Amino acid sequence: MENLKLSNLNFSNIFKFEKLILLIIVTVFLLGRVSMGLYIFNFRLGELVIGFSALIFLFFLIRSILNFKTLTKFEKICAVLFSLILIHFLYLLLTNGYKAFELYPFKASSYIWVLGFFYIGMVSKYNFSSKASILLIFFVLLIDYYSSIFGITDAQQEIFLNYTDKFDYLKASDLLIFFIFFSYYVLRSVDYKKNFINQFLILFSIFYLPLIMHKSRGASIGFILFIFLLLSDYLKSKPDKKTNLIIFSLSASVFIISAFIVSKSPLDIEEIPKKVVYVSTGRYDKPKQNKPQIYDDYPVLYLEGTRLFSSDGNLDWRLQIWQDVFSDISSKNLIFTGYGYNYKIPAMEEDYRSGNDGTNENVHNFFVNIYARGGLIHLLLYIAFFVVLVNKAKSTNKLKSLIMVMLPVIITSFFDASMENAHFPIIFYYLLGKIVKEKN
Repeated sequence: MENLKLSNLNFSNIFKFEKLILLIIVTVFLLGRVSMGLYIFNFRLGELVIGFSALIFLFFLIRSILNFKTLTKFEKICAVLFSLILIHFLYLLLTNGYKAFELYPFKASSYIWVLGFFYIGMVSKYNFSSKASILLIFFVLLIDYYSSIFGITDAQQEIFLNYTDKFDYLKASDLLIFFIFFSYYVLRSVDYKKNFINQFLILFSIFYLPLIMHKSRGASIGFILFIFLLLSDYLKSKPDKKTNLIIFSLSASVFIISAFIVSKSPLDIEEIPKKVVYVSTGRYDKPKQNKPQIYDDYPVLYLEGTRLFSSDGNLDWRLQIWQDVFSDISSKNLIFTGYGYNYKIPAMEEDYRSGNDGTNENVHNFFVNIYARGGLIHLLLYIAFFVVLVNKAKSTNKLKSLIMVMLPVIITSFFDASMENAHFPIIFYYLLGKIVKEKN
């Protein structure tokens, strides 16, 4: 990728401000969505970040096309896939009545523009594995743990609201991607022995687990898988039985202590308010009754007629949205193209699906969102991109690192709107880019 270096246009200097990069990471890790809502020249920081990512994406894509013959096989495949994604986006934009200077379509297509950080990850030379960086991020994660449980005062929230569009505590998906970012660089650190690193990460992840379980069941699945991958890597080193006993005893103790601390949280951190769950799941006519009187009346998943339901309110809320998307797209013969980007996804038009502040329009599933916006064409192109990444990782002996980052994030995003915000996907794609280009 020598011919694609940003340094040809002196863009590489953007990525050499190491202290600035670390400061940005720390700020995002501390504030999450709040940091993305900071207003700068009448634009929110998240919008500027996505705009910057879009410019980087287009720059690299154009350079790839102009220098196509000099690219590696992997780079050529990525260039073709990204070009097809962009062409399909432009086709949908122009054929669905795009109005000049309208910004909403670019917001709705943010899952495309964040790919710029995949390129940034590949060209960035900054290494967060230094002892100072690791200790600082570790300290930030401890602050996140405390603030997620005990929160801050209303007066402190008002201070933030003077500069940002909304105040929101870190979500479980935020904590997961922050933890994975931290773990990736800890595992690459040369300052500590590998066994010590693995033991530390296992204990720290067990400490974090009760908080994530308390915040989100969907993110819990991804985080538990991440812990399992850490354990698997640790056990491959064949530690002695005495060490194993100590680690697992400490893990149990740490989990119990953390669960006790989390149980004292005064914050209401339900994923979806019960009133919203009741309204959104109760509107569907069921042969037996409109809604189970007790959640235990039905199993976790069950069919009534041709529609899938769940006795879990949060899961059922998502299932009804997804099924509305699939059925509506099918009825309108939009399977290959999707709705496009000029208007809200119809399944999210109902007021009871717009959240407490009336602004939610996300279907809470990364793949369903891509399918709804760009149809089967975009969905298959994104799946192909992830398959290409896996094949590339296999050929360069980086599959373990890729799976440890990609699989928990994908699973979490299957139940969450995390990929539709600004900070989560840029961290994810940045890590993918680093894994692809960094040496073992």
